[in-house]
Amino acid sequence: MTTMVRYEIYQIPCNEENHGRVFTNWETMEKLGMTFDFSVYEKVYEGSITAEEGEFLPEKLFRVLNLEHPADYKARSLSVSDIVQVGGKYYFCDSFNFREVTDEVSPKLNLHFPAAIIDMFEDFLEEKGVQIENAERNGDEGEAILYGSDYDQLSAGIIDICEKHGISVEDSWD
Repeated sequence: MTTMVRYEIYQIPCNEENHGRVFTNWETMEKLGMTFDFSVYEKVYEGSITAEEGEFLPEKLFRVLNLEHPADYKARSLSVSDIVQVGGKYYFCDSFNFREVTDEVSPKLNLHFPAAIIDMFEDFLEEKGVQIENAERNGDEGEAILYGSDYDQLSAGIIDICEKHGISVEDSWD
C-alpha cells in the first residue's frame, strides 16, 4: 500500500559559529567531546513523499534530495549531520546510516556554573580545614583555596562532565 508522508529537513547553517559541527559524523562528534544539539539546526524544507509499507524513508529521502531535488528545494543536498524528520521521529544523517535522535534542545550553561561548583567545593574544603599547596599562589593567602592551574583544571573537568551528559557550557559569563 502506498501513502503520502510529510517530512522536514533540518540543516546546520554553514557559518563560523558552527565550524566543526557541519558535515561532522556521529563518531567524530563523540571523539571531539561534542554532543548532539538540535538548537543549532534550522528547518530548510518540508514536503511530502510517497511511501511503501515498511519502507525506511530517511534512505529514500537521501536519494531523492541528492539526485532528484523537488523543484522548490533550495537547500544543499542532504548530507552528514543533517536531520530528517518523518513520522514524528528525527533521524541524524550519519556516514553510512541514520541514527534516531530527539528534537529536545540540550540545556546550556555559562561559565558561572563551573565557578559556582568550585566555590561550593572551596567552602567545603575550608570547613574541613583543607589547604592545597600551589606554587602559583606566590605567598598570597587570599580566600581562594583553588588557584591558577588547579582552578582551571577543575573547571575544565566540570565542563567536560556537563558536556558528556548533554549540557553545553558556553564560553561566556553572560
